[in-house]
Amino acid sequence: MKCPYCGGEVSVNDVRCPYCGNLNPEGAAFQGEVHRRRKLNEYLRQKMRDQLRLPLAQRIMNLAIVILALLWILITVLGMIWYLVRDPRTLGLGRPDDYESQIEALYNEGRYGELYAYMDRYGLNGQDYPQYMQMALYYYTYTDFVQYSMNCTQALEEGSVPGDFYLKYAIDSAAELMQPHIPAYPDTYPVNQENLSVYQEEARTFLLGMLKLTEDDIQVLYPEEDGSGYVSFTDIEQLMELAKERLKEEGYHESEA
Repeated sequence: MKCPYCGGEVSVNDVRCPYCGNLNPEGAAFQGEVHRRRKLNEYLRQKMRDQLRLPLAQRIMNLAIVILALLWILITVLGMIWYLVRDPRTLGLGRPDDYESQIEALYNEGRYGELYAYMDRYGLNGQDYPQYMQMALYYYTYTDFVQYSMNCTQALEEGSVPGDFYLKYAIDSAAELMQPHIPAYPDTYPVNQENLSVYQEEARTFLLGMLKLTEDDIQVLYPEEDGSGYVSFTDIEQLMELAKERLKEEGYHESEA
């Protein structure tokens, strides 16, 4: 085309005439249209990207939900398997045919820890076998006493007053033996009393001999004549402080711990 001002040949791509420098109306219009179309195309491409991005995000979210659901199912299944393996009753294995003779043998042989574990494993109700369960519970209280009293004895052998933690729980477990309180079995079965008496005498010897308490001091641990009574936390705390005083008088020093 020709420039309307100088007549020189100009291209449609020329916004201005390369000869005279004046504006080329047709070239300016053409370049304006090109720019408009480019902007439109860029807008359309952005819209398409936005539309494609939403389904992709939705697919990712759906996939995440499926994965979480599968993980939940897997954890549930594994939990059920663990429970089945842990408790043979749920596998239909039931109790051994000789379970009664087994618990009787464990009881008669004084294997009370094993007795409790056996009864728990096969769901043997303490109400059906109260004599056995009561003795097993007495035994567990006794093992607690032995553990804490041994910790106290070790400290005393080193010339120091036992730490409050061991001293308190040694007295507390001794109190539970002196005045056992098991609501399900309020009365001690005569057949269990012999073992309980041995435990009680050991607790009494520890309190009087190792902790330097007196019979008057520990009267609070004995039940009333009618069989009732209650040992409070305050009673335990008072006995602990009294024992610490007596031990210091005997020359034992306070532990740094």
